[in-house]
Amino acid sequence: MKQILIATDFSDVSRNAGLCGPELAMAYNADLMLLHAYRHIPGPVIGSQVILTLKGMKQLAQQRLDTEKKIINPENRINVETYYKEN
Repeated sequence: MKQILIATDFSDVSRNAGLCGPELAMAYNADLMLLHAYRHIPGPVIGSQVILTLKGMKQLAQQRLDTEKKIINPENRINVETYYKEN
């Protein structure tokens, strides 16, 4: 089976690329892989009010990937797998 990788940082630009994915996948009879890579920076970030633990970052990444999946494939016309990776 063919697979198309869409990397996302959850920005509007990456969402626009993601919105093209389903049509491309259908044209090539492929699955989509939606990937978000992140880097955990231990400790507080200067000027930040929120401190996320590594577990919290993983949960947030999965939640946002699930949301992106629903946005780019609202009718479930194709198979979309989500992945997140600590960089």
